[in-house]
Amino acid sequence: MAVKSEEDDSDQVYCEQDFWMYEMSSSSDNGLVPSPRPSINAVFKGLVYQIPAAEFSSHVERLAETLSEILVKFYPLAGRLTTNPLDGGIYILCNDSGVDFIEAMAEDLSIADLTTTEVTTAVEELFALKGALNFEGHRLPLLVVQVTQLKDGISVCCTLNHAIADGTSLWNFLNSWSNLCRTNGNKIPVNPVYDRSLLEPPGSVVRLGLDLDGHVQRFCPPSLRVKLFHFSAHTMSRLKERANQDSSFTISSFQALCAHVWRAGAVTRARRLCPDEHTIFRLSVNCRPRLLPAVPSSYFGNGHMDGVIRERIGKWGEEAVVYRLEEFQKNCVLMGSSPRFEMYENDFGWGRPVAARGGAFNRLDGKISAYPGREGGGSVELEVCLNPTVMSALESDGDFIRELSFSKLFYLMKREIHETGDDEEVLIQFAKDHSDFISASEMKLLLVDVAVVAAVTAVFHFPSIYL
Repeated sequence: MAVKSEEDDSDQVYCEQDFWMYEMSSSSDNGLVPSPRPSINAVFKGLVYQIPAAEFSSHVERLAETLSEILVKFYPLAGRLTTNPLDGGIYILCNDSGVDFIEAMAEDLSIADLTTTEVTTAVEELFALKGALNFEGHRLPLLVVQVTQLKDGISVCCTLNHAIADGTSLWNFLNSWSNLCRTNGNKIPVNPVYDRSLLEPPGSVVRLGLDLDGHVQRFCPPSLRVKLFHFSAHTMSRLKERANQDSSFTISSFQALCAHVWRAGAVTRARRLCPDEHTIFRLSVNCRPRLLPAVPSSYFGNGHMDGVIRERIGKWGEEAVVYRLEEFQKNCVLMGSSPRFEMYENDFGWGRPVAARGGAFNRLDGKISAYPGREGGGSVELEVCLNPTVMSALESDGDFIRELSFSKLFYLMKREIHETGDDEEVLIQFAKDHSDFISASEMKLLLVDVAVVAAVTAVFHFPSIYL
């Protein structure tokens, strides 16, 4: 069904600014801003919750009701794209056409099926508008929400037209919607900002000079394996400390993780590149706080640009090009999403999510999506998409797996402490059972980090191999 906002903004024209990686546009004096990435797929992000099956109907009713309410604040989502015949610019017409709200059933699908480290095609069933392109926002909803009943839970998954908003905007929307649903309207953390005058100085519309209908092509994803790799907060700290040992400037834990996955080994080693081959790392960033002056975090839209990108826009405008996903460079690693997104804070009233998942489209060989770990504390989960042969090589990479083993051990140790009540003998036995994956010094460090002082002392009673 189509869900509309409780207020009609049909006479408003909402203008969009669209910059992401090297798909760029410039603002205009008349307020209409083109979106030059029509061949890119939508954003597919969703959350999985554990609830009793009997509660599904009541939750769906509440979700539909509050979605209509939150669209009053996020009204551009209920509009449609339209093309300005004067300059070819693509912008949003806020005519309250509505968003699609789909109720689906997948009672043979369990949470366990969706939370395996190997991401299967089962996840694709949770999303609507599979394969939809941004350009199709002229006729398709800019946002579709699919709520699916699982065997033992529920999923709330969004398909968002990427030409109108980025991940920050999507998660601001979800955070606001979940808070409205849970608190009955008493707490809406984000009031979206639509003021395009924050972006100065204004530029001019980039005239594409081509027929978009003839250049929009659907992307056919190659055969890929998709796998989730978890890095605990402790492992993130280890990577950061190691990266900063010989550095003249401070390297963040996430930068250290990116280097570990890309250049320091992982994907580059797994690809078995020749010494003279080039490899590229691309990172999508939230430009809002990086502008001078900074743009509010609640700014609704995509990223923005600086002087360097303005120069590139000028060159791009001289010979307009519609970029396609298949044109991404060979041997590239593209890091998207962000562990800073508050994915696991989306409580609609039945608890925190048990998992966050992405859809199957826009996946490329080397595409990585970063999610926060569910346990928080700075942990990170990476969704890695690779050629099957390369993924197998990555899984066999000793240095890469060693960090993951330590990360998993840290998580398991904390769980063991919770379940055994700091039982010293159980913890020491646990350490011995996993000694093949971790050195003695690391084991002692692990025990310290989980605040088991007694177990640290007990380590010294281990055989010499553990010292």
